[in-house]
Amino acid sequence: MESNRFFHRVWQFNAVVIALAGVLALALLLFASYHVIRDATRERVVTNVVNTDVETPAISGWDYGLPRQIDGHAVVVVPLQSGKNIGASYFKKNPVSVRDLLFIRAKSDEKQWLFDRTDFLILEYAFLADNSYRSDVPVKAVIYQVVKTDTNNDQRLSYEDTITIGLSHPDGSEYTELVTDVTKVIGRDWVDDDRLMLLYVKEGKAWSAVVDLDRFSFEDVSELPAISAQANP
Repeated sequence: MESNRFFHRVWQFNAVVIALAGVLALALLLFASYHVIRDATRERVVTNVVNTDVETPAISGWDYGLPRQIDGHAVVVVPLQSGKNIGASYFKKNPVSVRDLLFIRAKSDEKQWLFDRTDFLILEYAFLADNSYRSDVPVKAVIYQVVKTDTNNDQRLSYEDTITIGLSHPDGSEYTELVTDVTKVIGRDWVDDDRLMLLYVKEGKAWSAVVDLDRFSFEDVSELPAISAQANP
């Protein structure tokens, strides 16, 4: 009797183990099937098509990037992205190119593109608040680095082409070009809460310029002193 009871318990234990193994195998099979079906039917973004129709980007291979809210304003900015005509130097920094920016005013639901065309390349855009660098300070303006044409004739737009630096209000209105034909942006920093200093290279010379963020204009532009001929890199 004791022997039969022992084997009966062993059989029950084995049955439970086999049942659990079967449930686990079924769960793994369902999980794998789900991922196969999802990957097969997932929408793929086409990045080698450029369409100048800015009204219908989604159906022509464009893609919307992640939206960003502008501090202190009921405005959200959404980049319009495409992978076409990216230069090698730009591709290392970003796998897609930003061709335009859509500004959405949340309260009125008004929507406005920064440009009325999609053949520019926006290398960088940044929200300017003030020199306190606090996240709760309202943005004063948006600054842009834009490539407008293939100036080095390599059949692509990239950091190797000349750059236009521009400004707009936080809602994308009144875009204004500050300087064109820039070959390198050295950097920028605050002079005070309403003025920004830009350092850049143009026509083989380095320049500094103070930008009035209220008027969207240069207050002062001057060439940086020449590097000493005795200096060694």
